[in-house]
Amino acid sequence: MEKRKIKYFSRQILIKRNGILTKLIGLEKDFHALQHNHPKDWAEVTNDAWERETITQKIDAEKKNLRILNSSLRKLIDGSYGVCACCGERIPEARLKALPFANLCIKCKIEEEHWAMQAG
Repeated sequence: MEKRKIKYFSRQILIKRNGILTKLIGLEKDFHALQHNHPKDWAEVTNDAWERETITQKIDAEKKNLRILNSSLRKLIDGSYGVCACCGERIPEARLKALPFANLCIKCKIEEEHWAMQAG
């Protein structure tokens, strides 16, 4: 891949990564605030528990996204960026521009989604 394209995709990935890190900081502050909240009644206890669970799920999802972006950055460094993890074909540049962290070509992604829907 050309140096200018590597620079472009690195920048796009880093922008998304910084957004996720900012989101994680906010979610962790929200979670911390709930930990120090002193509910007055059972309704507040239930609501706080539900909010903590929701925030925990969001944190887990953002951490997964962060791992994917970090993996994409490593692939840019080692030269394997833009190669489908399933079939080994090049991922079209248009797909990478839309999803800089894509690790599957469109054909393999559609097949993955098909199998996921079949599984349930």
